[in-house]
Amino acid sequence: MKLLPLVALFTLCLSSCQKPLNQVPIIDTGAESPPGLDCILITGTNGAPLGTYPEECEPLGQWIQSNLNTDELKILDFPDTISTPLAASLKIRRAFAYPNPVALNEPIYIGFNGMDQHIVKIKLAVVNASTQTVQQLTFLSDGSDTIALNISSNRYNPGAYYRVYFQVIGDREEIFIEGHGNIFICNNASVDHVEDCF
Repeated sequence: MKLLPLVALFTLCLSSCQKPLNQVPIIDTGAESPPGLDCILITGTNGAPLGTYPEECEPLGQWIQSNLNTDELKILDFPDTISTPLAASLKIRRAFAYPNPVALNEPIYIGFNGMDQHIVKIKLAVVNASTQTVQQLTFLSDGSDTIALNISSNRYNPGAYYRVYFQVIGDREEIFIEGHGNIFICNNASVDHVEDCF
């Protein structure tokens, strides 16, 4: 009989540690959000870098080639139907996103230096601060170096940070670049003045 309360307590502790089924683990389960999620590289509507937000943050590893860990790769491991012949060899120097911050119901352009004039598959996965997957998308490049990701109000919230994971894939599933970058959704309906977004 003395064992019954102990078993009940153990079962209660175990069930409280389980994650909801719709949550995709990106980081250690003890953390609240991906490390460094609250730091973005600010870019204007033409892609020009304008600094960081917050000003003193260090956006290390963003929008460059970085080897994603096993948990991060899982959210990019979703089926797609792209089977067109893809580029066999390509050197992507870096990725970029603009404008950042971006307004709701506006596109953010995500691009890759060195991709233009090549046909490749681009996989994107966006997670929120709770590490829940917001969107998973696959694009076929159109000969330019950018794609447009629409920031729709039914998926994204104003005043929130998100992390975009990306891969550019060629023939035989060769990955030319993979990594991540953070974006921020403007608190206002437009990004007329970047400083008013935060």
